[in-house]
Amino acid sequence: MPVTLITGSSTGIGRATALELARRGHDVYASMRNLSGGSELRAAAEREGLRLQLLQLDVTEDHSVHAAVAAVIDSAGRIDNLISNAGFHAGNALEETDLATVRSLMETNYFGGIRCIQAVLPHFRMHRAGCIVGVTSQSGRITQPTCGAYCASKFAMETALETLAIEVAQFGIRVAIIEPGMTFTAAQSKGQPWPRNTAYAETYRRTGAVFAAEAAEGSSSELVAEAVAAALADPQPRLRYLVGADAQRNIAGRARVSDEQWVALHGLERTEDFFARWTEVFGVDPTPRGGT
Repeated sequence: MPVTLITGSSTGIGRATALELARRGHDVYASMRNLSGGSELRAAAEREGLRLQLLQLDVTEDHSVHAAVAAVIDSAGRIDNLISNAGFHAGNALEETDLATVRSLMETNYFGGIRCIQAVLPHFRMHRAGCIVGVTSQSGRITQPTCGAYCASKFAMETALETLAIEVAQFGIRVAIIEPGMTFTAAQSKGQPWPRNTAYAETYRRTGAVFAAEAAEGSSSELVAEAVAAALADPQPRLRYLVGADAQRNIAGRARVSDEQWVALHGLERTEDFFARWTEVFGVDPTPRGGT
């Protein structure tokens, strides 16, 4: 029975992953910053008779992370898998994103993941085994206007995880990166509203139209959870796992254009031309119903 520690389990991808892995026979420790947010997860586990325990863990606090890791090892005798999932989305155009938001994104989405990884690695190295799964985003591979700070946190985590995979391979430790596309989670409602009086109004409008088009085929938290479980059980392990038709399409489309073409696309003066070029590159028309 694999012992699996998951961060950010109170809602969304974390909660779905905790249930999915418990159903597959994992001994799950579902951690979250506030245990009061775990009532739905606890109730679901009790209804299904799953082996799942709730655990307090704030990824932004050193003591909390180390105490939680120690508690799992003390209770289960070991940890086999760390699912680094805790994170949130926020931000506006980079000029309009306050530094407090930038720091908060990096503290949770990047430093929080690093903090958890560093806490489990001595245990993994000692046993010469273990798997670290980092839940990032397609936004760790493709930039999104009005989401620069969020993308930066995900790009940073992608880089760290790839580097980690190289460093720990000699110890028999595996790293996997899960990259969801547009995913319907509670985190979507935590972002800052777009400002009303802004020099970037057309950029917000275009990005909103693209997001709306992606939402029509976005992924559920359960689909991402299934991808995490599949990655853990993969007989031919890979480093990266793109999740969702939109993520597959977006990464492939971005690879077909140069950096200069990518910038030029967003620099088109007429929004109609932007939508037409986006459709040409990505195969999906973001033009709102009723036209531009």
